[in-house]
Amino acid sequence: MDGAPVRRGNRWQLFNPAEDPRELVDLADRYPGKVAQLEGQWRAYAEYVGYIRSDGTSAAAELGIDRFFEFRLADD
Repeated sequence: MDGAPVRRGNRWQLFNPAEDPRELVDLADRYPGKVAQLEGQWRAYAEYVGYIRSDGTSAAAELGIDRFFEFRLADD
């Protein structure tokens, strides 16, 4: 199942954009393992790039400055 995770509020939702482009059918309850997998990938990415949430909380503030700078972006 190819899906696209979306977080609305405190809950992740899962949609299949190929079959449901208007995102009307939330598949998160049907595929909890896929949601957990994608959430884990999101968290790893967010920590890696220093994602700042919409409430203004930054990864540097949450992780501490020393831990934050352990993660470096790849040299392009």
